[in-house]
This record gives sequence, structure tokens and C-alpha cells, in this order.
Amino acid sequence: MIRDREGRTLEEFLAAYDPKKYDQPSITVDMVVFMPRNERLTVLIIKRGNHPFLGEWALPGGFMNMDETLEEAAARELVEETGVTDAALHPLGWFDSVHRDPRGRIVTGAFWAVVPEGCRVAPGDDAAAAMFVPVGLVELTAGYRVVAHTKEGPVKASAVWQERPVHNGIHRRLVQGGKSGFGADHGLILIQAMLALREASYGVGVMEALPDDYTSEDVKRMREILRGRP
Repeated sequence: MIRDREGRTLEEFLAAYDPKKYDQPSITVDMVVFMPRNERLTVLIIKRGNHPFLGEWALPGGFMNMDETLEEAAARELVEETGVTDAALHPLGWFDSVHRDPRGRIVTGAFWAVVPEGCRVAPGDDAAAAMFVPVGLVELTAGYRVVAHTKEGPVKASAVWQERPVHNGIHRRLVQGGKSGFGADHGLILIQAMLALREASYGVGVMEALPDDYTSEDVKRMREILRGRP
């Protein structure tokens, strides 16, 4: 029987363990869902129906339940807020800026997906509206700018490179730059997702990022759309 330095078994350690010893941040999921439409790339966004960010454009998402994985939470929230089902979700990364959400310490795990043209949406839960809108990414000297074209006008956000020295050079990462037209840090998440999709489009792995029924012509078309050649 294995015992720790204090002579306790695992059972004894767990019996004495205080789960409140450390602060426990909340975990959410946010999804970036792309769709090709009329030779353009579109993205699924929602209009927030509740605080925080009431009335602002955002990505679909929500809180993870204790009895589900991140991917299960992402699939559930996507259905609840937009009606989109069976999307092949690909992990994008964690977004953990300390003050990203006014409700408290909330860390989000982001996913991205591509759905076939003609995918229909139906807003629900916290979403007052949900729709696919054309989206474009522009590379800047210091980072990137994304623009989503809604009927109410363009929604913009930017991300800039942040550098810090490490033992073997310079580490660079994108951080949100300036005021965003999206709620929270969803503009940054959208930019990162567009970069991930663009990178996937250049490799053989792009087939894994696209719906199963996509043909070789569909893949070629998507690559051209992503590279700015509609």
C-alpha cells in the first residue's frame, strides 16, 4: 500500500482534502463555425440576449457542466444557441485573460468547425439572433484585423503580436488589440480560428476539417476562398 510523506493512503488523503483550498475558475466553451456561401467564407455569430455583453455580437458558447467534456459542452451549446447539429469540432485553444469576463474568473476552451453550405440556424437560449455573415481577415504590420459584415454594419476586431524573450529566442502570441466590436475576447478567438482554418487549408489534413461529404472540388474551392481567390 502506497503512502505519502505524511503516512497517508490515497483514501486518507482524499478524506482530508479540501476542494475549496484553491480558487476554482469557471470554464466555458466558445465555437467558431465557418460555412462557404456564394463563393465567400461566412461565420456563425449570435447577438447576445442577456448580460453581460447584452446586444453585442459574439460567438455561440456557454458554461461547461460538471458531467461533460469540453467537446460535449461545445456540441450542446451549439445546438442550444443556434440549432446547428453534428458539426465536427476541432480544438482551437484556451483563452484565459484575467479580465475577459465581468462575471468573474472565467476561462474558455474554443473550438472551430466547417459546415456545409446551406446549414440552417435557429437562435435559442441566450442568443437573441443567430446568423452566418461574411467574414474577412486582413494581415497588418503588427497583427491582424477581422471584419464580419452584418446587416447592421461591419463588426471589427484586431489582434496584435505580443513578444517576450525566452531562452532560445523570442516567443510571440496574439492578444486582443484595442476596442473590439465583439463581446469579450471573441474577436481574438475568431482571428485565431481563421488562422487555424487557413493553415489547415494548405495541408493534406484539410479533409479532416471539412464535412465528410465534401468532394475534391469542394476542398479546392474552400482553399481558394481562404486564400482570397473566390
